Amino acid sequence: MAERRRLRASWGALLWLTAVWVLLWGDLSLANVLGGVAVALAVTTLTPLPRTPFDGRFRPGGLVRLLARFALDVVVASVQVAWRAITGRPLRGAVIRVRLRSHSDVYLSLTAGMTSLVPGSIVI
Repeated sequence: MAERRRLRASWGALLWLTAVWVLLWGDLSLANVLGGVAVALAVTTLTPLPRTPFDGRFRPGGLVRLLARFALDVVVASVQVAWRAITGRPLRGAVIRVRLRSHSDVYLSLTAGMTSLVPGSIVI
């Protein structure tokens, strides 16, 4: 028997996917927005992600501090990598293990994603 698929995506996911679609096309038009909504509905219906429980609490102040610190780290790391490239000084590699307070997949994904976006770093 064919399994019946139903929409399980949140409004936030649909809006995000639609915004990404419009940005990829580079033109804000009604056709692009409707096309983005159609693609977002298709993606979230045909390939749904499993629900991930969120154990924490949303704190806007903490999010602002996190984003400010992340932006500062990206700027500092970019300057350091550029300076190493200009001076030709060799880089030192290191493997660092960090234990997270939470075992949540959401926190692990956010930490790995933000770490890999800082210039000069690789997540293994």
